Amino acid sequence: MNTSVSEGFPNTFTQAWLRRTPVLSLSFDPDSILANNAVGRISGDIGTLATDIREVISERRLRKKIGGTAKEHAIKNHSIETVVDQLEEAIQT
Repeated sequence: MNTSVSEGFPNTFTQAWLRRTPVLSLSFDPDSILANNAVGRISGDIGTLATDIREVISERRLRKKIGGTAKEHAIKNHSIETVVDQLEEAIQT
């Protein structure tokens, strides 16, 4: 769960996703990743966050689905191999 209003891309998001853990965020969604990629939820207010937490905890199938999508997203977009490739490309240009 992330309750930050604004920060750089949180490493905690990537670490959670790599462990198949959905990310629930109160109001911070870097590049709309949560809204657009089914890797967690952006709640918007504390009441909705509480509801989202209860739902994800109680619905095992939903939690596993989001967790699987989250891991795939993290590996594809945020793994060390991907980041190194992007860094090497940026350095060479």
